[in-house]
Amino acid sequence: MNNKLPEKLTLLRKHFSYAQGDVAARLGIPVTEYMKWENGNTIPPVLKLKEISDLYKVTLDSLVNNTESVILPALDQDVSVDIPFIADDSEKTQIITKQMNQVSGETKTIDLGETKIIDTQPIQETMVTEIVDTGAYSEPAIEAESVADKKKKRSRMIIGSSIGAALLLLLVILVLSMAGKDDSAVRNDVNRLALGDKYSIYVDKGGNFVKHGLFEPPISFSGSVQVDAYYDHALGLKANGGVVTSDNDQNIVTWNEITMIAAGRTHSVGLKTDGTVVCSGSTAACQVNTWENVASVYAGNAVTIGITQDGTVLASGEGLDPVRGQTGIRSAAIGDSQVLLVHNDGHVTSYSLASETPFDTSSWTDVEEAAVGSSVAVGLRSDGTVLAASSDDKLVKRVQSWTDIRYVDACGSTVVALNKTGALKGAGPNDYNQYESSEQEDITTETEQLESVQNITFTETTANVQIKWDKVKNADYYEVTFSPSLTVGIPRTASNSASVPASTLNDGTTYTVTVVARANDEEEFTPSEPSAISYTFNAKTVQLSAVTGIKGTGDVASWYIDWNAVDHADYYIINIDGLLEDRTDRAVYIMDLTGYEWADGSVHTVSVTAGSDSDTYTQSDASVAELQFNLPRYNVTVNIAGGQQVIQLPSGHYTLAEILSYISVPEGFRVTDDVNTEYEITTNYGITINGTTDDAPGEGD
Repeated sequence: MNNKLPEKLTLLRKHFSYAQGDVAARLGIPVTEYMKWENGNTIPPVLKLKEISDLYKVTLDSLVNNTESVILPALDQDVSVDIPFIADDSEKTQIITKQMNQVSGETKTIDLGETKIIDTQPIQETMVTEIVDTGAYSEPAIEAESVADKKKKRSRMIIGSSIGAALLLLLVILVLSMAGKDDSAVRNDVNRLALGDKYSIYVDKGGNFVKHGLFEPPISFSGSVQVDAYYDHALGLKANGGVVTSDNDQNIVTWNEITMIAAGRTHSVGLKTDGTVVCSGSTAACQVNTWENVASVYAGNAVTIGITQDGTVLASGEGLDPVRGQTGIRSAAIGDSQVLLVHNDGHVTSYSLASETPFDTSSWTDVEEAAVGSSVAVGLRSDGTVLAASSDDKLVKRVQSWTDIRYVDACGSTVVALNKTGALKGAGPNDYNQYESSEQEDITTETEQLESVQNITFTETTANVQIKWDKVKNADYYEVTFSPSLTVGIPRTASNSASVPASTLNDGTTYTVTVVARANDEEEFTPSEPSAISYTFNAKTVQLSAVTGIKGTGDVASWYIDWNAVDHADYYIINIDGLLEDRTDRAVYIMDLTGYEWADGSVHTVSVTAGSDSDTYTQSDASVAELQFNLPRYNVTVNIAGGQQVIQLPSGHYTLAEILSYISVPEGFRVTDDVNTEYEITTNYGITINGTTDDAPGEGD
């Protein structure tokens, strides 16, 4: 009979719109190996067949039995596996085989938790009434053969094919059941609940993967039998020992034979069946290659802890010296800055990874598991009650009211728990709906309404409107709303005040402002009645400060005027002698002197006014200054009659005759140079003047 498996694999893959590479990646194998399965060159191992059935949401029976057709599932269905929620030690998992004996109607059962018994007798009695694959059948060549003989042959072929298919199915179930019986199989009693910063994930009583809050896990998370999380990083452990992760770490794809997982902030940890540990991510946290005989693993922010079979603590990462090497430890929990160790006798010790004071857990007893966040620590006792340590008394009270709890976890200031019936509970901040309020409490509590907000006042500035009110007892935060509504919402505030940008309000508009007091625990304190008040917004304007520090420097071509910048000024208006008015965006103005014949030392009236483009500010008063126009001066060294004279001249053009007017000409010296010769003085300059003296008659005559 033809092998129908390759045809089914191709059909299912195309139904889900997967490429061959996609499926290979999900199964953790090379694509070349998967192609051989679809081509019929090789047959997948039994455990991979189970993974394929989980991936495509079909039964293993329909996948491997050539006499059954595959029913294509709806694409919007969630993938799930029937993993029991182990509420107590008496719960067992059973897989019921198909009804193999149609004659007696007897159903054969294989109990995965107990001894496996395979009764092969019904296989010989199985009758198949519908044939799926007829491709291998051919009519006999002898035409004289009777119809009865043909029916007998066909019946023998059908029975043979059925027996082969049934044996293959039973072999698959036997291998899977033996894997489940192995002591090294995936642990189903840990990591059924995990809390991240914006979500919670868990495996419910029916073995289905469930999430709350803001979390979009890959489809591969469905069917996970363990989950773990640290803020935005999550891991899922599959029944076959493979691991899936929310951060697409490709190193984890190749992991196998994993029995327990731990998610850190930037790393992932897996405990293998042989007691060794694998790790991917943070270098500091992944120094675990030499660990042996490990029974459980835990991860945090760049730290990893392992508990060996004899209860010794192994540690990788900074700050773990106080816990490293401790003995007699049952389990551990790692938070933002603290570590809890649960001892074999049920007491718990807390250690700080930083400078914070450890949680006081000295009175805790009979604890089996623990969890720790940034501001809360919890311990799950053997009787299903929970202990808590936190500065938030209401949080402690709520958590310690829970009973029949099976799993618990914490993150930040939030705690979640699953009870033995599979109901999710929660306490603390629930900003992202990490837990449902309808599920968070199953005990009757007396509810008290918060008092209304009193004495609402408003204070205006040019930038904001400050709203204040009296604090309300037991209120954790307040909500402020405006009607008409503003273009930008006002965030809830934990203090008794809120600030509204003036730019979001309309000048002259009357608003109804409402303030409501609220508590994080609305089961204990319901919101207050709204307190409403009318408020008319009048935009506040401020006159800009006057300009100060006006000064100027010049040369023959330009006059540079500058002043001190004014806060909130966007521009300045400058006026010079009432003849020139201009605008500048900077606290400096350069005047082109072309066409202006200003004498060195002349005095001019300069006026500067600061202005703003915002309606909040009005123009400043004009600042007026009398500035003297002074050209820069340079040293001119004059060499005459064997001596030197140094004079200072403003920059400009000078004739030799003008220069001579600034120096002392020696007595009896007559200049022989052309006195109309021009010199441009723009820097320090040296001039030699030629001539004769009375002591040398005849020269220059």
